[in-house]
Amino acid sequence: MIRLCPEADAFIVGSELDRTIQRDSDWRRLIAAERALTLKPLSYCANWPDYQRVSFWDALDVIGISAYFPLVEGSTAPERPSLGPPPKVNRCLL
Repeated sequence: MIRLCPEADAFIVGSELDRTIQRDSDWRRLIAAERALTLKPLSYCANWPDYQRVSFWDALDVIGISAYFPLVEGSTAPERPSLGPPPKVNRCLL
């Protein structure tokens, strides 16, 4: 990506690759290889339940977290009447 889009402001080296975050040395090798190609900030975007397991944050410039936090407690969504009216949306066109 760095070679295809050198004008980008930053680069994400991976996103939500939960099954690979325990491979610290592989991630550090990848980050070092990417860093050799650019001076732009590098980031990884962790899935929110796993962000504390990422051991290579120190090798990156920006911490990214995909935060899909639960909207309700429990395993079932509330019935429609208990949700209340939908919020008003103000639209602003620039």
